[in-house]
Amino acid sequence: MKRALVLVILIALSSLIVLLTVAQQEGRQPLFVFAHITDSHIARTTNYESVLNYLGSRSDVQLVVWTGDITDHGYESEYQTTVDAISSAGLSGKVIPAAGNHDWWGIGDTTRENLFKTYFNVPALNYTKLWNFTGSDGNTYTILFVVMTPECDYATYGTNYRVRESEIWWLDEVLTQYSNIPAIVLIHYPPNVINATNPTLFNEFLSVLEKHNNVKLVLSGHGHTNDIWIFNHADGSQFAWIEGNDVVDDAGILLYYVYDTYIEVYYVTPTSNETLLYSLAIPMKPPTPQIDFIRVR
Repeated sequence: MKRALVLVILIALSSLIVLLTVAQQEGRQPLFVFAHITDSHIARTTNYESVLNYLGSRSDVQLVVWTGDITDHGYESEYQTTVDAISSAGLSGKVIPAAGNHDWWGIGDTTRENLFKTYFNVPALNYTKLWNFTGSDGNTYTILFVVMTPECDYATYGTNYRVRESEIWWLDEVLTQYSNIPAIVLIHYPPNVINATNPTLFNEFLSVLEKHNNVKLVLSGHGHTNDIWIFNHADGSQFAWIEGNDVVDDAGILLYYVYDTYIEVYYVTPTSNETLLYSLAIPMKPPTPQIDFIRVR
């Protein structure tokens, strides 16, 4: 059954974005902090330098996720500039990248695909990464990052974005395999873009995300703006799909302060103070185990 995306967006938005500055008022320390940047379009401007240097100077930021359009054209010189800037900022080994339509132009673009894999030292355009955070309480927390790169059309400069059926099956298998570990999905395109291109595949994709209650966040870029969508799991718990503002024009950064039972999301630039955008009642802890069918292919 098709979903009305707009209705899903409106449902429970007010009920989930609560708590406001409760953590700050109580003086609580987050368990860990990670950053989300996107759409740097390296080579178009140099804002990426100040953003990476700012994040590298913050001792509390343990990880940076980069949700696509990292480069402007996917040229090798742009990839080289990117890894040099990461190294110079002291962030080597602390970045999880996802490809956007400017980094990989679609099926058949093996040149950019190989450049992405080589320079970022990742096995494929779709891959998983288990990350161990050391919490402020001294405990270690494991998060599963699932990185996805939807198909686009090489002949038209990376347009007509769509999630492939094979990617949806792969996501389902991964989330089933790691059902006891909180998961964050990285995908360049926000839900309104994927839905507009192919509603049928979007609904299949969303069904998998809703099915697995270990999914806590889906992080995107592409639209060069801050936005949020709220969805419900089958068990009634919720997850947030968050689109980040761009680096290329605004030097925008989202900071995720993860507490035991909720997450605060702040917007900041290297020259501005942090502004609270969302306070989400989403616990980043292992979910209740769920019974699942074994898919036979």
